[in-house]
Amino acid sequence: MKNTNKKNILFLLITSIVLLLAGCSKVPDCSEMDTTYEKFKLNTETTTCELYKEIEKNQCGNGVVEAGNNEDFCSCPKDVTKTHPTLGCDGAKGEYLEFTCTQSNECKLQQNNKVVEQTKSVEFKSSDLTLRGDFTINTPFILDTVDNNKVTANLDFFKGPSSTSIKLRNIVVKELILKNSKGITFGTQDYNEQLNTVGQNLKAKEFELAKTTSYQSSETLKAELVVGYIKDTYNTKGEVTKSEEKIETLKATVGTWDIINPNFDVPKKR
Repeated sequence: MKNTNKKNILFLLITSIVLLLAGCSKVPDCSEMDTTYEKFKLNTETTTCELYKEIEKNQCGNGVVEAGNNEDFCSCPKDVTKTHPTLGCDGAKGEYLEFTCTQSNECKLQQNNKVVEQTKSVEFKSSDLTLRGDFTINTPFILDTVDNNKVTANLDFFKGPSSTSIKLRNIVVKELILKNSKGITFGTQDYNEQLNTVGQNLKAKEFELAKTTSYQSSETLKAELVVGYIKDTYNTKGEVTKSEEKIETLKATVGTWDIINPNFDVPKKR
């Protein structure tokens, strides 16, 4: 009888230990099994980890940054953050340039809204005629970015001779030359347009500016307009007493403008 009791007690003791160990067994951490494209979760009934989600590879929008799929912020902002250290598109260069996605999904430097378009009006005068010019230019003017900045010139025939004894004919605007203060030519645009009446507008022309040798510099722009015409002088009887064929270069200063070349480092503030 005593042996039987001892066996029963031993059985109960072993059973209790087994149950105790079973109750204290560690619940698995299923996240340790996760991979980039497979996710696991715990089955509470079996206390085992089960696959519950498979992510399709090389798909924009799958939540995975995949450089091998040519993903970056511009091509797939759903997966790549703007501030990603290698595939993002964030930051600035100086005060007027910032990295922005282009229409072709490239991260490029572009001018920001601190750049303002301005128009400078000038007059090209001779003793016989005056032409007006409106030069539209950004300030500052930024080179070598996707903005593709240009200086636009719009000219019109403003005034003819003030004397009634002088008349002009065959007035032809030949070319417009844009230079800096050192006389370096930025560009030349041919017109070869004939002027017939005061107020006549000429075709708009565009100029690029020459590359500067520092991040930011100031340039004084000068314009030279080449005009040819025949000048007839009349007497009181209305008879031509003199005819002159003239070619004149009319000059005007377009102003001083800041130019930024982003190919150079931004100077450090002192």
